[in-house]
Amino acid sequence: MNWINEEIADESKIGFTYCITNTLNNKKYYGKKSYKHKRTRPPLKGYKRKRIDYVDSGWKSYTGSSEELNDDIKSMGKEYFIFEIINNYSTKTQLSYAELELIVIHKCLRKPDQYYNRNILGKYYSGKV
Repeated sequence: MNWINEEIADESKIGFTYCITNTLNNKKYYGKKSYKHKRTRPPLKGYKRKRIDYVDSGWKSYTGSSEELNDDIKSMGKEYFIFEIINNYSTKTQLSYAELELIVIHKCLRKPDQYYNRNILGKYYSGKV
């Protein structure tokens, strides 16, 4: 899978916001993804502090966290979806705020027929918003 604007991907940053568009019905999904995940390992013998490693998050093959979106990708095929990186961010706060801003500006939760988004920052909302 190739991300549109993959050339702006900057793995020295924390993560990026993205938009996934279904080209058959123009339904969209806005989200965020970190470039790396923190992995904690036990301390070395004789030491007390845990060891922390940062490992690749698998962002190049990521398809979003929406169950409905992933079901559509599985049934229709990835070739009918556009994966676009919008912007990179240096801190987790900036990244979370940017995702929230995209969801609110586009009124994603108010338009379930146009967007796959069903929550804000992991807080689930059902019915009317």
